[in-house]
Amino acid sequence: MKDLADLDLDEQALIKKSRPWGWFAAGLCLLGVLGLGLGYAFPLQRAHALLVSEHEALAQKARELDQALGKATSSLSKTESERGGLEDKIDRVKDARQSLKTSIDVAAATVEQQVAGLVKSKAVQVTPSDERLDVFIQKKTVFLPRTTKINPGIASNLCKLLAPLGKDKGLKLDLLVPVASEEKEPWKTAGEEAASLAQEVCERCETAPERVRAVASADPALAGKVLFRFAPGAVPTLER
Repeated sequence: MKDLADLDLDEQALIKKSRPWGWFAAGLCLLGVLGLGLGYAFPLQRAHALLVSEHEALAQKARELDQALGKATSSLSKTESERGGLEDKIDRVKDARQSLKTSIDVAAATVEQQVAGLVKSKAVQVTPSDERLDVFIQKKTVFLPRTTKINPGIASNLCKLLAPLGKDKGLKLDLLVPVASEEKEPWKTAGEEAASLAQEVCERCETAPERVRAVASADPALAGKVLFRFAPGAVPTLER
């Protein structure tokens, strides 16, 4: 019996002595599991943070692209609107200039009809353009020799020459009297002739003074001719 008891005690002692190794093994397993978990957890955390950062960067880029697209769309709309307005203005100017040309052509035909005899004799030359009508008259036909007085022979035709002013209220008249170099005081003489012609036109033909401007001119294109220039107060352009 004693031997059995001693054997039992020895077995229990062996069992008791083996317990620390069991706990140690269990601890090692636990550490291994924790290490394995942490080994996965930290890379996953870093990957998640990187994905979040990239997502925020992409979101910011998307917002910037949306803003840029909005500005580009607004600028394009403004440009289209301005282009449409410019095209409308070009069309209006084109129509206005065509209307002006038509008025000038009518005025030219009117003058040629009113003073047909003078046109035929070359004393009057009618030259229309897109923006104005120039009517040239020989200076010796307009003024008496060596005076600033109007030649009675042309006086009766002056009002006929002004017929375009009566038909088109938008036209004005410039009277250009050439400066004659053979005169003692050419500019003074030409200025007096211009004033005399303007007075005759306004009084005899009852033309409003604000529609007539008379000046002396040294333009070589006049070549001894008085110029009656009919033109609108302002030629239609894109600036107007």
